[in-house]
Amino acid sequence: MKTAEGLCNGWATLSSLVCTCPPGLALLSTRPPREESGAKREADKPSLQRLLRLDCDGREGVTEANKLRASTSEQLDPTGFTMELRGVCVLLGVLLLIDSSCLQQTTAKKRPVKKDTSKDVAVVELQRQIDDIIQELNLLKEQQALQTVCLKGIKIHRKCFLADPTRKSYHAASEDCNALGGNLGMPTSSEENAQLRDYVRQSIGPDEQVWLGFHDMTSEGMWMDQNGHTITYKNWDTSNFRSPQPDGGKSQNCAVLSGASQGKWSDENCREEKPSICQFNII
Repeated sequence: MKTAEGLCNGWATLSSLVCTCPPGLALLSTRPPREESGAKREADKPSLQRLLRLDCDGREGVTEANKLRASTSEQLDPTGFTMELRGVCVLLGVLLLIDSSCLQQTTAKKRPVKKDTSKDVAVVELQRQIDDIIQELNLLKEQQALQTVCLKGIKIHRKCFLADPTRKSYHAASEDCNALGGNLGMPTSSEENAQLRDYVRQSIGPDEQVWLGFHDMTSEGMWMDQNGHTITYKNWDTSNFRSPQPDGGKSQNCAVLSGASQGKWSDENCREEKPSICQFNII
């Protein structure tokens, strides 16, 4: 800080020399400059150099400046002297700016940086609100899609069923239902199965078979739904005592509902192409 104060005092002194016209220079400006000997010029140089060697209070710079001001009219050319003083002022200004910037950088480095936790909390809260809005929008979309399905299909208990008359393999039909947000139809009671039978006969045909969401591909004879749960309600066609359903063995692992058999189930080859029923659960 003392260095900065000394530089500031020297700067103020030299600025007064440049900005105010000394009496000697005012007199010299009206007459042409006279020739000076090399000895006098050399004698003046130490005084100008001493202007740069300021102590912390700038007192030596003030003394040298006063000496130069007193001897200007006799020793120096006013134009050259003014230019030289301006050069010195510029140099001192640069040094002062460098010293000030260094002090500011040192002070900034020493100051501990406090983390603004309030901003982090606000960002987390905003992200939570955005996630809630996205979830609500997705739920609204699902409800809207479900309402559309229910309007086109049939609502049974807390489920909506939509018939697809296009003939497909079991796996293709299952993938199409999944893409719509549902599964192949999986009736879980006799009442639900009866209503589904009537819907199939009306929408697809009285004698058609449609894919259900049941299979025993994982383990022969262990029928499961598309959620991986073992089924408890079963409606296999046992009217043929010689070959009750399911009777296909390992070659027939996918279940169908038959309109011609009053909604009874049978196992069929999964690669066969049949219409299907998609099921959507109402939340």
